Amino acid sequence: MSIGIKTFFIVFVLLLVGCKTTINMKTEKQNGKKAERIFTANFAKNGNAFLYSVGTIGVKYIWTHLNDKELLLTVVNLNGKVEKKQINFKGDWLASTNLSIPKVDCPIIIDGSVLKIKIKNQKGEMLDETLLYEFVCLSDHKEGILGHLLNEMDQIKIR
Repeated sequence: MSIGIKTFFIVFVLLLVGCKTTINMKTEKQNGKKAERIFTANFAKNGNAFLYSVGTIGVKYIWTHLNDKELLLTVVNLNGKVEKKQINFKGDWLASTNLSIPKVDCPIIIDGSVLKIKIKNQKGEMLDETLLYEFVCLSDHKEGILGHLLNEMDQIKIR
């Protein structure tokens, strides 16, 4: 095989890899927008919404408490397919929780998992936080609202 043909094949393969990466990035951006729309709609309807995104390019989990006995879990998979599941969940921690995130001593990771929290309590107070911490470290902080959320994520099998 001549050097020209080998070079052509190498360039062709690199172009294919580049196109696949571009398609993946476009799909991830669309999935992120879809998850954000669901998150926003859940908050508008129920006064609470949570979003956990697994890594930069990963599954998006969005959930909301419908009442003190049920929550709705929505999953946006890597292909953009949306699956909804209503889950019986006992625990009305939203009404009794102080709406503040404790100080977390964890490294911030911009290219990792994201946990978004948006809650409005009965007093009209609101918590709107986006946590970009290393999630393994974040899991060690089990107090307050963060502890409730991490426990809830374990119970409904998110992560």
